[in-house]
Amino acid sequence: MHYNFFEYHGVRLNNAGKGWKISYQAQIFYNGKMKHIGTFKTAKEAAEHYDDCSRLLPKGKRGLRRKLNFPQRSDWSHITIPKWLLEENIG
Repeated sequence: MHYNFFEYHGVRLNNAGKGWKISYQAQIFYNGKMKHIGTFKTAKEAAEHYDDCSRLLPKGKRGLRRKLNFPQRSDWSHITIPKWLLEENIG
């Protein structure tokens, strides 16, 4: 189990980056594996990208959607889809 000390789902601290600069990693559990979404400068930015992937992926095994960090957000203009998600056949 990954421990998350942030208020955001799917975000963890990544301090092993370039020159020991602190960054935040977004990741999501999908098809039985933890998938990397990306590394970002702020926890909020990582959380927004987690939400984007959560909305694009199908419901989980129990028919439940993943918990979103910003359920009321409607701005989708900045979405960057990870390569692994583009390669998935989710349609």
